[in-house]
This record gives sequence, C-alpha cells and structure tokens, in this order.
Amino acid sequence: MERQPVSAIEDNLQRVYERIRESAQRAGRDARDIKLVAVSKTVDLLRIREAIEAGVQMLGENYVQEAQKKIEEIGRPVPGTSLVISSRTRPKSQSVFST
Repeated sequence: MERQPVSAIEDNLQRVYERIRESAQRAGRDARDIKLVAVSKTVDLLRIREAIEAGVQMLGENYVQEAQKKIEEIGRPVPGTSLVISSRTRPKSQSVFST
C-alpha cells in the first residue's frame, strides 16, 4: 500500500514524480535517470525543510549569497541533498563548496 502524503508539498512532489515517470515511459527513458531540481530561491526555510523531508534531493539557487545564507541556516540538510547554483555565478561558488 502506498504511503499517503502528509503535507501539500509532499502531495505536490508525489504528483510531479508521477508525471516524470509517465513522461519517461513515453520517451523510453528510465525515470531514475531524471533529476528534479526544486527551485528554492525566495522560499522560506520552513518550506525548504518541509520539501527536504518530503524527499527533495536537489535545491536550486541563482545567487551564491542566498545559497550561503541557506546553507548556514539549514546546514547540510540530509545526505544526498545538493544545492545547485546558476552557472553564471559559478566562479563565486567555489567559496560555498570549499568549506
């Protein structure tokens, strides 16, 4: 029996993963090869934590400063969770990931 979602975020995430599975099947791809990046810019920390608890594994930020702030406040959320930063800020990102 499939586990029932406990929050709106978890419910939405389950629906997105179902759409990914359906799309992958139509395209002849393995859904496990598709990575979902949840955009966390302008999202408060409570909702980010809730998304991580619901199973989000990759978070997307546009600015290193915002990523640094969230990393400091959340820490490394859970093993396997990554924070993705826009390629246009990549040179600045060295300081975020070098610690």
